[in-house]
Amino acid sequence: MNSEMKTKNLFSRFGFPDFKFRVSDFRSRWKNFIHEPGRLLSPFLSSIPNGGEGAQKAGEEALIIQGFKARIFSKQSLLAFALSLLSAFFLTGCLSRPSLVKQDFTFSPSSATTSAAPKNGRVLGILKIRIAPSFDSQSLIYRTGEFSYERDPYAEFLVPPAESMEAAIREAFRQTGVFSEVTEPGGILKPNIVAEIFVGALYGDFRDSTNAAAVLAMRVNFFNATNGAPGEVLLQKNYSRSIPLKTRTAAALMAGWNEALNSIVKESASDLAAKSGGEPK
Repeated sequence: MNSEMKTKNLFSRFGFPDFKFRVSDFRSRWKNFIHEPGRLLSPFLSSIPNGGEGAQKAGEEALIIQGFKARIFSKQSLLAFALSLLSAFFLTGCLSRPSLVKQDFTFSPSSATTSAAPKNGRVLGILKIRIAPSFDSQSLIYRTGEFSYERDPYAEFLVPPAESMEAAIREAFRQTGVFSEVTEPGGILKPNIVAEIFVGALYGDFRDSTNAAAVLAMRVNFFNATNGAPGEVLLQKNYSRSIPLKTRTAAALMAGWNEALNSIVKESASDLAAKSGGEPK
């Protein structure tokens, strides 16, 4: 059922079967509409093509729609009306969610069995992880058009995304079986290979109403290292993944990002092993 049909069905319940509604007007006002439905309803209706006017009678809120029968709602009824609209049009259909409850997410490594650490002398350290400013947001970001994005105030990373990603990347590299050890920040063990990672894209792609995807793009740079300091470049390569989502939810998006991250880490480690051959210099 498309958005126009959903809207007609909703308004039919309130006695306006032919009512036409602009979703963009609703989306721009929905937060305040919940808290102050009566005060905000009049200018909201005035913005609708061939719309009407609002009025107040004896402390109740009146809806007067040109060409339709006037109806009077209590503030409680207006609130229920607003919540019905929210459930149908939240993020213009980008996500499905059971309720407007804040959710926190984090990156995590694959649950697959870790490969035995080889005795090849490769000790990896993560030098730094940087995320493009457009996507370096604690709120999850959704792409809704060619040049338009939205932040979700109800779905966030538990910690800044670069921090969340670093711990997951470190563990994912351990699971590849390419390195004998992956160092922890501040540890005594010094790496002889360091990785620098730049994340160029991190968003949920909801431009297609039926085929949503988790998008992750990374550039991974490996360097030989002496006492932890980067030296000769071993590998520089761009990787990207677009993982189809099973459901249009924030949880499904996070699962897609985790799948993409683990896939990229595995491929980059394999590329490094193929290029560098034996033990690092």
